[in-house]
Amino acid sequence: MVALMKKERNINLDVIRCFAIVLVICLHFFFNGGYYKQIMHGEKLMLMATMRTFTSNCIPLFLMLTGYLMADKKVTLRSYPARAAKIFIPYVLITVFMIVVSKVWLQTSLTKLDFWAALRNILVYEQYSWYVSMYLGLLLLIPFLNKWWSALSSKKEETLFIAVLLVIGTLPSLLNYFDLTFAHGWKTLLLSEDYTTLMPGWWESGTSLYPLTYFFIGAYIKKHFQPGSIRKRYLLLVLALCVPLFGLHNFYRSYGKTFVWGRWTAYGAYQCVIMSIPLFLLLLSIRFERLPALCKSAIARMSSLAYGTFIASWIVDKFVYSWVKTNTSYLPDRYWIAVPIVLAVFAGSMFISLAADLLYKGIVYLWNRARRGKNLPA
Repeated sequence: MVALMKKERNINLDVIRCFAIVLVICLHFFFNGGYYKQIMHGEKLMLMATMRTFTSNCIPLFLMLTGYLMADKKVTLRSYPARAAKIFIPYVLITVFMIVVSKVWLQTSLTKLDFWAALRNILVYEQYSWYVSMYLGLLLLIPFLNKWWSALSSKKEETLFIAVLLVIGTLPSLLNYFDLTFAHGWKTLLLSEDYTTLMPGWWESGTSLYPLTYFFIGAYIKKHFQPGSIRKRYLLLVLALCVPLFGLHNFYRSYGKTFVWGRWTAYGAYQCVIMSIPLFLLLLSIRFERLPALCKSAIARMSSLAYGTFIASWIVDKFVYSWVKTNTSYLPDRYWIAVPIVLAVFAGSMFISLAADLLYKGIVYLWNRARRGKNLPA
């Protein structure tokens, strides 16, 4: 998720990162807008179920992008401190800002935090910062994951390896969540919570394998797929078929009650895998290099701020959705203002991320200057 600066940037990778952070903010719209408290019925909520299904591709896109960028790079253990600092310090800066703002202006649980409680808040990665915890762990694993990946001697072995990851970590989300007893008729196939297990689901149930799965899928795409090698019309066709189908599936399984959180809705489940791969390939194949230089520069800058935008969106959500809940009472009514809400959160979060980025660079500059003044080793 952290942008990697190159002499010749691939604008498509920046677009993927920007698109993913917009999907994150869209997904939070459902969380903060009260979607999960609504009884699922009617055309509007069915449409919102489809929209929510599509936005869940955000984290898979980030993780595939990490694999695409990092799997063929030589990442040494000596690079840990510098890379970890680029992730951890901006996170701390933004979190401290959110705690202060929450204590001064908002009536939230953070207003009661003292110093030690605030320190704990940072160390346990609360708010939207679970991603930071996961990404730091992935960062530590990357040197070893790259050795693992490079040890595979052929495309056949690499394909088999990806297939094994999908079978043990993803396939159970498709096969293990149906009631095959038919005790109450065919409708229980989807509506019952008496699931029939058809295959072992230990790896899937832990939900911790999917970051590695997407990382290696990204590495596989980088190695074996050239942009445009699969026609865009076919990728669009897959998305046009799967997104409404999965949205209808999720709506039906929740029909007449509040949203049902099932393994099929998780980031590592079959729905996200089937949607996110063609979406990633589609964004990779569109010729964004034809955009004006100023536009590409703006996209690259927003891409570099996406990480901080993710973290900072929590505090912006608090302000924006407080207004939304005051001025609209029924969730389907909020559907019509989803676009301005998402844009407002995106802009506010990006601004905070920019401020944190400038502050972080200032800290790095002062640190390097002090180190040179003391003749400390680099």
